[in-house]
Amino acid sequence: MNDLVGVDLDYCGSSEMVVHPYALYIALGSVDHSAEESLCLDGCNHYVVAADDRSQYEHPDEYNALCHITSSVLGDSAESGYPDKFAELVLGLDWEVAQVRATGVFSLDVYEDDDLVNALRGNEGGAQVLFHGSASTKVVSQWGEFRRSMAACLAGNDDWMELVGGWLDAVAGLPVELDVTVHIYNPCDLLATLVLGLPESLQEYHSESMVAGMAEYVPMVYATAVPRDRDHYAHELRGILRWNGKTIPDLRDRVERVYPDGLSWQIARWGGTWWQNDRDLLRMLGMRYLAEWAVLAPLPQRGFEQCDGGVLLPSDLDPATVQEWGGWLGLASFIERHRDEILLLAHNYRRGWIPGD
Repeated sequence: MNDLVGVDLDYCGSSEMVVHPYALYIALGSVDHSAEESLCLDGCNHYVVAADDRSQYEHPDEYNALCHITSSVLGDSAESGYPDKFAELVLGLDWEVAQVRATGVFSLDVYEDDDLVNALRGNEGGAQVLFHGSASTKVVSQWGEFRRSMAACLAGNDDWMELVGGWLDAVAGLPVELDVTVHIYNPCDLLATLVLGLPESLQEYHSESMVAGMAEYVPMVYATAVPRDRDHYAHELRGILRWNGKTIPDLRDRVERVYPDGLSWQIARWGGTWWQNDRDLLRMLGMRYLAEWAVLAPLPQRGFEQCDGGVLLPSDLDPATVQEWGGWLGLASFIERHRDEILLLAHNYRRGWIPGD
């Protein structure tokens, strides 16, 4: 194997639990399957899949390559990587990319470092939880790829797919050129938000600290469209999860209808069906994904100020119905209204959570 990408990561967070603040993320290119036996049989000390055992492995040659690499890299530990995990590292606040290393075809001048990082994040296709990207509305090829990558992150979230897509269509249709930047966190997993974001005991619970602690786990979209010519209007969109304000007396029963226990929740995550279950759960709890839009007028000196705005609703949601409810409330209000039940549910399902999943 000659085609590899390695990304050096430096820890810049504040946790005292991190002793060695460095990480190496390695991605394998294509593996040569023509060799009758592994080259590692002679001279390597790591495990090599025997010829009689190859049928027990889905990708035996790739497994041998991984064993060879991990035996050669000095580190405290190693674990499997995938696009969502890498995206959490590079888009989060605790790690930063120090260097991108490439060999073989990846070292050619065709690829910039940003191209390789984006590919490892999963922005070349397939669903992912995190997305951060930007494009000009007037560069057709760039805009098309940007929209495809963004749509991959919104897969499974019909509400935001419609609302964010419609907003992008609107700004792209304006006569001026706009630089659009979009940041999305779309886990499609309310239970994960509660399990990871809420404190582990009632004694640790305070409304203010709870909201701050949950911030990084709450689904969100933030998009801006800024004109190249600063004499024109800018545009902003915020995707939000909202609750209709109706108290749910049988909250636990409704959740358990979707996920009877923590194991069933994890099975749904492993099987790739959690987003369908999450959609059902949100409807049962009176929650929907909405969006708030704003138009910002340029100021005489510098910057912008909001001059118009409103709320975007999915097409199947009647504004009259929302008016009858008295509007929409945030996730923090939902938790506050059902405080004891929510914290007990989070505690119970936390036992089914596998760190690193």
